Amino acid sequence: KLFDQQLIEITAEKTTNRPAKDGNRFYQIILANGRRLWIDARGVTLIPLDAVTDQLQVTYTAVINQGSRKDGLYAHPYKSNIDSLTQNTLATAFNGRGVTVLEEGTTSQGTYAKVKLPDGTTKWIDKLALKPINYDTIVSEKSLSLTGTINQSGRSDGLYSAPYYTDAMSVLPNTNALQFDRQNIKILKEVTTTRSAVTGNHFYLIQLSNGRQLWIDARGVKLNR
Repeated sequence: KLFDQQLIEITAEKTTNRPAKDGNRFYQIILANGRRLWIDARGVTLIPLDAVTDQLQVTYTAVINQGSRKDGLYAHPYKSNIDSLTQNTLATAFNGRGVTVLEEGTTSQGTYAKVKLPDGTTKWIDKLALKPINYDTIVSEKSLSLTGTINQSGRSDGLYSAPYYTDAMSVLPNTNALQFDRQNIKILKEVTTTRSAVTGNHFYLIQLSNGRQLWIDARGVKLNR
């Protein structure tokens, strides 16, 4: 009873010369702590694992969409391996984040995608939780040597490691520029992207007083003249 309800891996089965009514069928199991032991087969409830079919290598980018979902992240497609049997809602922590999809596979539960998360780890997620995206591209770029201030009057701009929506790390909106409002900055570079001018397609690479270099919508900066 010490291990009641614990998930285990069954590696072997043997039948002995004991009477069947006394129990003559045994499983070799691996406990969560790695120990290998034998147990009466009647004391184990089998959990069938889903087979993964139609696996294929892919390469595309997507956003994790958890607006009305609570998906899990797993080491393998859900219910296809002992390490992926317990449901979780870990994908909610990456809502709106861009990922690279590396592989797809189908089980009786649905189609799952292997994704590379922003933290560099790879996990499997229900493909329905992904929204494919096409990043904006940079159409013009030039170096600058200007100074100015962050001006968030009537605005709430984000700060990004790349021009907004041009890579996986820059697709989740934020309002980080607010905490640097009125701070003096250096402007090092400007780019224009394929976004519409109405939503903002002109960005500056700025250097904050702490030395960090980040990208901001150019409309959130007041240049010194």
